[in-house]
Amino acid sequence: MPCSKPKPVRFIALIPHRDSAAPLEAYRSRLFAAGARGAYSFPAAAPLAAVSRALLPEELKALACSLREANASIRLGAPSSCAYPPFVFWGPELEMAAPGITGGPDLVLWQHWPPVLCAALVPRGREGLFSPPPPPQGAFKAAMVANLIIRPLGQGDADYSFIWKIGSPVWLPSHPRRAAGGCFTPCG
Repeated sequence: MPCSKPKPVRFIALIPHRDSAAPLEAYRSRLFAAGARGAYSFPAAAPLAAVSRALLPEELKALACSLREANASIRLGAPSSCAYPPFVFWGPELEMAAPGITGGPDLVLWQHWPPVLCAALVPRGREGLFSPPPPPQGAFKAAMVANLIIRPLGQGDADYSFIWKIGSPVWLPSHPRRAAGGCFTPCG
């Protein structure tokens, strides 16, 4: 009987600038040392949505603008988890306004709000048994959005055995300055 290859999963992800992600990386190291085996199985990113296809560059740019117009900065909140099988993402919730994801009615397969900045993957069904140290606090402004594809390896520990690839990122524009009329200047 032939083995079927595990299907890849596509996400749109928000990725903090590496300078902003330094506290999360230090936290991931502490999580791994505390026994969270999934601390390095997923990039330091927040899955905004699972999608049926990769977003086109202009769709990513529109999403980046939508996020920036709604969020001057993004604050790290309380620890939380969210699941999109086979993944359970664990980390600080991101306190931010929801973006508008364009691309047609069949594009978004899943969305969890508020999103979780993934510090670790937790085995499904064992979320309540996970008792990590508290996540870092703070906020960040510099971030990008990108297509993210994850391919389960089909071997090894199924909870942690993945290959992931991040597509070409689109940076959130600098926060628009208030115009004379009190409106934000548009992205574009």
